[in-house]
Amino acid sequence: KIEANFIINLHKKDVKILKQIKEFFGGVGRVSKERNGCCDYTVSSLDQIASVILPHFDKYPLITQKLADYILL
Repeated sequence: KIEANFIINLHKKDVKILKQIKEFFGGVGRVSKERNGCCDYTVSSLDQIASVILPHFDKYPLITQKLADYILL
């Protein structure tokens, strides 16, 4: 079984940002409850990652070391 997850982890005070990110991506994924002072935005559906998340980063590439990780996909 192969799984793919797209996760953004922020401090609990920034949960509104995660909700805005979810809304930006058309409501796909979920925002987790607080744990250990952090919240997550997670997209676990391979179809949603391929059709929503990846096209965004193809159009707007990262400008950090994370770009190298993305290119490895």
